[in-house]
Amino acid sequence: MPKPLPASFYRRPAEVVARELVGCVLRTPRADVRLVETEAYLPVDDDACHASRGATPRTLPMFEAGGILYVYFIYGMYWCSNIVVDVKGRGSAVLLRAVVVEEEHRSQSSLPLEHILVQGPGRLSRYLAFDGSYTGRSVLKGSDITVVQDQFTADYQNRIVATPRIGISVAKDLLLRFVDESIPHAYNGKGIRRLRR
Repeated sequence: MPKPLPASFYRRPAEVVARELVGCVLRTPRADVRLVETEAYLPVDDDACHASRGATPRTLPMFEAGGILYVYFIYGMYWCSNIVVDVKGRGSAVLLRAVVVEEEHRSQSSLPLEHILVQGPGRLSRYLAFDGSYTGRSVLKGSDITVVQDQFTADYQNRIVATPRIGISVAKDLLLRFVDESIPHAYNGKGIRRLRR
């Protein structure tokens, strides 16, 4: 079984970590899912980053050392899940935007894996049952939430495209959204659907 990614993986710039998380497996109590879309939020020159205006009670977790969750509420209805990155005091995170869940057809072994794409940060958090109580939870070794690389991660890394981030009104020109280009309809925000690959 692969080992959880170490603290040193997360304590690097957000744009590096966001890209390298694509294809990794996020292991949670609810399910193991593969990350296929992320967005980086930078500590400097990024007005879309929550930490850009300094530490507040809401954003304080973003200023911790990388390797914990930052889960926040938006529009009065959605939780959005992030992994805090970079060194302590920087104020940086990676938003988790989409995952794929792989399910075997156990009754008919000749059929391929079925992939369930969960797209959109609100749907992703709901699927994994992440809410504000998860803010500050570790993703490092010893936690029940960890990230690992497996034998398929490199394949996903070879299919990444960088695009502008989605759903923001400032800093829209930065290419800080990283997505596996092989996911069908990866750009249309359709939500949860089943895919055959």
